[in-house]
Amino acid sequence: MMKKRVILFFVLVPVLQGCGIYKSAKEFTNLKRTSIYLAKENRLLKKEITSLKFSVNELKNKNEFLTLSNENKLNRSIASVIPVSPDNDLVEFHVYRWSPEQLLSSGRNAFEEGSYEKASQFLKTLVFQFPRHQVISDEVFYKLGISSYESAKHMEWAQESFDKIIDIYPHSNYFRSAKLWRALINLKKGNKKSFFLTVEEFRKKYRNTEEWKLISRHYDTIYKNYR
Repeated sequence: MMKKRVILFFVLVPVLQGCGIYKSAKEFTNLKRTSIYLAKENRLLKKEITSLKFSVNELKNKNEFLTLSNENKLNRSIASVIPVSPDNDLVEFHVYRWSPEQLLSSGRNAFEEGSYEKASQFLKTLVFQFPRHQVISDEVFYKLGISSYESAKHMEWAQESFDKIIDIYPHSNYFRSAKLWRALINLKKGNKKSFFLTVEEFRKKYRNTEEWKLISRHYDTIYKNYR
């Protein structure tokens, strides 16, 4: 609309001037300058409007992207939470979004307090949600294994944890103990032969260890009942 007015002005100026409406060349020059200024201002306003439209669209797209991204993260988090009883989820990771350090601290504290079900859930969530985090160690798997065994609810977590120590941490201070705990799991499952073979391995290879001292007191009974 502004452009049409400017064009109309330049068309009418010569006509009006010829009719004697403008009294001087100075007045005509001032009007011409005004028209040029208005035309320039009109162009700047159009550029500003275009820029604002672009910014609005950009913000709208970013907002849609963030909304979808958050929904996807929430869905992935909920889907990736370890399967526990809906009535006994002590961690609720999808709600509290624990950090690895928080999960480790809560798991350790629960373990020291003898709250093995709670300890097993926090430590299992740690290794499940952050499998490559630097806080995960043989100690984490060991305490996860014991707490899972003692809770009597997650025997598969216990076996997986002791297997991890035996397979990945052969020089761990928990290595021999993990073998004994795994043997106890096999016994609990009814695999007496596997249990007895582990006891025999300790008798032959680890006779100078604290673990063997503990087993040796019951060796005669073990030999009689489980060989």
